[in-house]
Amino acid sequence: MKVSVIIPVYNRERYIRTAILSLLRQSDDADLDIVVIDDGSTDRSREIVLDMAKAAPNIRLIEQPHAGIARARNTGLDHIHPEAELVTFLDSDDVSVHGRFATELPLFREDAELALTYSMMTVTDAIDQTSFMPSSNARTCTLQSIHLGAAIFRRAALDAVGRFDEELKQSEDLDFLLRLFELPLKYRLLDHVALLYRRHSEGVTHNRAEARRYFMLALLRSMQRRRRAGNPVPIPKFFTSGEIVGDTDLLLRVVT
Repeated sequence: MKVSVIIPVYNRERYIRTAILSLLRQSDDADLDIVVIDDGSTDRSREIVLDMAKAAPNIRLIEQPHAGIARARNTGLDHIHPEAELVTFLDSDDVSVHGRFATELPLFREDAELALTYSMMTVTDAIDQTSFMPSSNARTCTLQSIHLGAAIFRRAALDAVGRFDEELKQSEDLDFLLRLFELPLKYRLLDHVALLYRRHSEGVTHNRAEARRYFMLALLRSMQRRRRAGNPVPIPKFFTSGEIVGDTDLLLRVVT
C-alpha cells in the first residue's frame, strides 16, 4: 500500500533531515511517498530536502510563499500521490518511530472499512541522531495526545472531512481530527508509540496563551456542530482530559 507522508516545514534546518531519515529507514515496511511542503523557509531547509531527494526519489519538495501551517497542510493534501491509499503527517522537527508502518498497515489490509488508526506518542527534549530514539539523558513522557503524526488515514476519510481551517493559527490539527471523529467512520485507537514529539523553544505551541485560546475555540466549534446534529456520534477519547484544563502543560513542563 502506498502511503503519502505530508511534512510541512518552515525554517527547520536543524531537524528536517532527521525527520525524513526516520521515514526512509522504514522503506522496507511501506511504499512511502514523502511530500515536503516548504512554507517559504529562509534558512537551508529547502536545500537539505533537495539534497536528500537526489538519493531518494520518493522525496518530493513542494514550495509555497510563507502562509502558515494550515495552508501548508492543505497544499500537502493537494499533492497526495495519485496511487496513495493511505496518508499520514509528520512535523519537520519530529520522528516517526521505526515499526509503526509494519504494525499499522496490515490493519488496513485486513479491514477495508477501517478509516483511521491513532497511536500513542512520546514527548521528549532530546533525540539520538543514530537510533532515532530519545537520548539516554532525555526527559520523556508517553501519552495519547493531539497530533496528526499519530494517525494514519485512509484517503477516502480525508476526502470526507475536507480541508484544514486556515483561519486557525494553532489547533488546526485538533479541529481537523474532531471533524473527522464526528463522522460515522471506523477507527482504532492503538497503544503503541508511533511518534517522537520533540519539545523545544522554537516550537509553535511554545506560545501557551495562543495555543490554549485556539484549543478552546476548536473544542467549542465541535460542541456547536454536534449540538446542531441532534444525534451526534460519540467522540473517542483520543487525547488526555488534562489538556483541556492545562494539567498536561504542567506534566510536560519538565521537557520544555
